[in-house]
Amino acid sequence: MAQQTFLENLSAGFYLVTTASSQQELLKLTQTSEKGLIGEIDDSFHQLPYLSLKENLLLGIERKRRPKFINYAKLVNFDMNLFIKIQPQLTYLDQIKLQFIRFLLKEKGIIYLYDYFEELTIQETQWLLHFCQKLAQQQQICIFLFSTDEQLIHTNIIDEIL
Repeated sequence: MAQQTFLENLSAGFYLVTTASSQQELLKLTQTSEKGLIGEIDDSFHQLPYLSLKENLLLGIERKRRPKFINYAKLVNFDMNLFIKIQPQLTYLDQIKLQFIRFLLKEKGIIYLYDYFEELTIQETQWLLHFCQKLAQQQQICIFLFSTDEQLIHTNIIDEIL
């Protein structure tokens, strides 16, 4: 019950998780929470090879939520031209954006983002950090960034450090 209280006390925002104890508490929530509550951004967008990019993205999404697809794609600045190409070459940032679109369509209230920034340019990293802060406030969700990067501790983009 203490784990649920931990989350209930947090308001929507962009959180930096730097300590191992905080990370363990949050990861325990993944195992004990409702199945649909938490989404985890990992290092790639997994696709079934026989489906288009859009079909992969919408796989398992309820029909009533699908009309929001275009709005969410625009929200994350996703290049819509990639949906018409056959097996498009996705950048690392594109794969992260697709996962955000998917979790927004699934109405995830909590998103875990791991520090995979080594694959991103400085401009892409800056865009992603600002986007996470804006998204958390606009959609009233919690985004937890797991990182030990000292530079992130001193930025004003993060709402709180755990």
